Amino acid sequence: MELKEFIKSTISQIIDSVSDLNEEYKDKDATINPLSYVRIKDMQSIQTASGERLLTNVEFDLTVSIDESKNTDGKVNVMSCVIGGGASKSHTEGNSSISRVRFNVPVVLPARRITSKQ
Repeated sequence: MELKEFIKSTISQIIDSVSDLNEEYKDKDATINPLSYVRIKDMQSIQTASGERLLTNVEFDLTVSIDESKNTDGKVNVMSCVIGGGASKSHTEGNSSISRVRFNVPVVLPARRITSKQ
């Protein structure tokens, strides 16, 4: 899997999960990532038209391989051993390298407005 696809898929699944959880548990008075009108101390946030929105840093710590062999196009690929640890390397003609990369992507997750019950 290409690095770009892995990052996109991971963040998309997190966003979809938050939306799904909010919908699934709204009848149980549970909210994932509630929308706030005030700044929450010691938390990164951004002001939007709908209120103060928390920033969630999605952290990545990956092992990636770059393969410049005759059989590939030299794109950066996430190795299949990202979660399991360890790395294996098969013999190919050309240059390849394995690197570790760590970074985070700030994301504003879907928020749900909490309504007061009368």
